[in-house]
Parts: sequence; structure tokens; C-alpha cells
Amino acid sequence: WSLSLLVSEALLQFFFPMKEHLVSSSDSSASDPDTDDEDCTSAAPRDSSREREDARAALVPRGPLTTEELQYRRKRRRNFIHGALVAGTLTVGVLVLMWRENLHFLDALYVTAQVVTTIGYGDITFTDQWMRLFMAFYVLWLLVLVGFFLNAAIQSVIQAHA
Repeated sequence: WSLSLLVSEALLQFFFPMKEHLVSSSDSSASDPDTDDEDCTSAAPRDSSREREDARAALVPRGPLTTEELQYRRKRRRNFIHGALVAGTLTVGVLVLMWRENLHFLDALYVTAQVVTTIGYGDITFTDQWMRLFMAFYVLWLLVLVGFFLNAAIQSVIQAHA
């Protein structure tokens, strides 16, 4: 149970790292759907457009970006690229299995899950020599990629708690 919590926390921290210094206290009033109604009949009228401008100004950095903000943006971009590489590689594997081996989507996903987890039950084997060659390189690439992805995710959690 604690391992699943650690993995889910690692993935959340990896894709959505915390950035408290850009959160403004005026965000809660600007994003509240009840306060944005102009037909609202409250005792004290408010200038909602002014509040929205103040909230936007608090979130938009002025002048050149600080090194912390640049590092944050680079980290987010790198995390997105890592996730896209893993998802793209898994998708390519499923599509190639569906095309070359005439497997249904769930069967191709099942074989790909066996490859990622290195289980290999052997209940589905490949008949085509080219497919065996593809899977040999695909397995190596996928294992390295997923290992790199998990390493980066766990490192971001460790850095967040340090």
C-alpha cells in the first residue's frame, strides 16, 4: 500500500511539481464563479474587472525570468517530453502488434504490458521473423526508457522532500 502511494506521489510530483511562489492570494476571489456574476445583488458593489486585472498581474512575471522560474519551466518541459516518449513508445508497440500480428487492441496492450514488466508468459508468440527482430530492439528501448522515466520521477520526489 505504501509503495503504491509512493509511486502515485512520484508521478504527481513529476508531472505537476509544486510552485508556490506564483500562487496569489487573490486567485480565490478571481476564480470563484459566484463573484464573477455582474448581476449579483450584494450590499457593496465591487469592481470585478479591476480584481481580475490584479489577479492576472500577480501571476504574470514582470521583467526577465529568474533562474528559479527558468529551472521550473525547463523541468516541466523535460517531464512532459519524458512522459510523451513513454506514451509514444507504448503506442507504437501496440500499433505494430496490431498491424503485423493481427492482434486485437487488448491483446496488443497485454503483450506490451508483459514487455514493460518483463513477465513474458509466452502465451502469445510471434510468427514473423521481422516482428521478432522488432520486439528484440523494442524491449531494450522500452526498458531503458521506462527505467529512466521512473528514475527521474523518484528523483523529483526526493528533491521535493529534501
